[in-house]
Amino acid sequence: SEWAQFGHDAQHTGFNAADPLTVPLRLAWETAVTSDVSALRAPIVAAGRVVLSVGGWSSGGMDILTLDAATGAP
Repeated sequence: SEWAQFGHDAQHTGFNAADPLTVPLRLAWETAVTSDVSALRAPIVAAGRVVLSVGGWSSGGMDILTLDAATGAP
């Protein structure tokens, strides 16, 4: 489910009892990132998309990469 803020709640617990993890976890997809990942930030997942901020000052700036959350496709 969508979280209204970072960490899910005001205490930033990262836990949502209404949406528990199902174990065992499995890798759904992976993708190659060709940008500098030395400054990779935590992803944002919303509205079926994964948004990554990659790059850094050493590479000339930040890039935004968006992927389909279900398939990993751009």
